[in-house]
Amino acid sequence: MATEFGGVKILRKILAALIKPFKGGLKNRDIADEEIEFLAQTYLPIALESPSPQPLTEILHVANAYGQKQFTAILAALPLLVKAQVVGVIMRLLPPSFLDEYRIHYQPMLFSALSSTQ
Repeated sequence: MATEFGGVKILRKILAALIKPFKGGLKNRDIADEEIEFLAQTYLPIALESPSPQPLTEILHVANAYGQKQFTAILAALPLLVKAQVVGVIMRLLPPSFLDEYRIHYQPMLFSALSSTQ
């Protein structure tokens, strides 16, 4: 299923951007703060309410339209619940071998990130 969306590599990049803290400076962006806020607070949350596979298609559309740096800024601006929904959408598409790697490498970071936001 992940191959329909460009393979595991692109899904892995999105997961990493959601789980790891955003360390890139927000200076020198080609996207306005209002646009980031709209995409993070309105557009993507509404897209996630669509039936599958529409949410991931919309997420990838935004990623392709804005490029990695701006897309990472959009992901960083997502509310925590929406980030969790994006992770859930992606996790349902990944093969079991990647999920095993995720449990080993990313799960501790995810729990750490979630506990630090509470």
